[in-house]
Amino acid sequence: MRPIGAVLNFLAFASCVFGQSSTQPAFDVASVKQNTVGINEGPGHGPESVDRTPTSLTMQNVRLNSALKWAYQLQDYQISGPAWLKSERYDIFAKMGTPVPEEELRRRLQNLLAERFKLKCHRETKVLPAFALVVAKDGPKLEKAVGGGESRITPVGKPQPGFTLDVLNTSISQLADRISGSMGASVVDMTGLKDRYNFTLDISRYIPGGSLNPEDMPGILSQAVQEQLGLKLTPKKLPMEILVIDRVEQVPTAN
Repeated sequence: MRPIGAVLNFLAFASCVFGQSSTQPAFDVASVKQNTVGINEGPGHGPESVDRTPTSLTMQNVRLNSALKWAYQLQDYQISGPAWLKSERYDIFAKMGTPVPEEELRRRLQNLLAERFKLKCHRETKVLPAFALVVAKDGPKLEKAVGGGESRITPVGKPQPGFTLDVLNTSISQLADRISGSMGASVVDMTGLKDRYNFTLDISRYIPGGSLNPEDMPGILSQAVQEQLGLKLTPKKLPMEILVIDRVEQVPTAN
């Protein structure tokens, strides 16, 4: 997670305050509907699905909280709003006429949520438990990426998806963002490492029988990061930007 004051995060939060902006156009075609398929099973039934291409964004059975997380690149604990954000489900289908980068898709989703859910929000700064990602005592164990190409962090299904990450052409700050959810708190890159790297992060060797108690994940991941990457996760309390929902409607406006 980027530290407080990062320019991109500031712009993202600012756009939420003022809603739809002429500098952040909407999608060419978009559909936003409540998903009631699992209504008889109660709120939160079924998996969420998020797929994107350079010309489209498809979110099926997603909580609005999940859509906000993707749009603003946040974690659960950085969103403050009504409880139903984590229970009600929605289907969002959006298309572009021409390809755009992922960051542009995120900005356009911010715009779409403001338009269809009448979303109004603001940013606040709070001191929260976090982890500083620093270089360990013996130095980093990382292979620099050669050449360009897209950054990729791919979960490998050994023994189940997420136990191994294949990482290509990726910065340490991107890795910090990725593992924040597993650590249960924001991970801030304080390594000072500016290059991009290729590596595999495998936690399966620390899980006897392949059965993982989620409460054990932060300790296991910390051990894997230090032993395999030469980096260290250190608990800290740091100022973080929080997205506070001032207004949001549960039923989106018609397509």
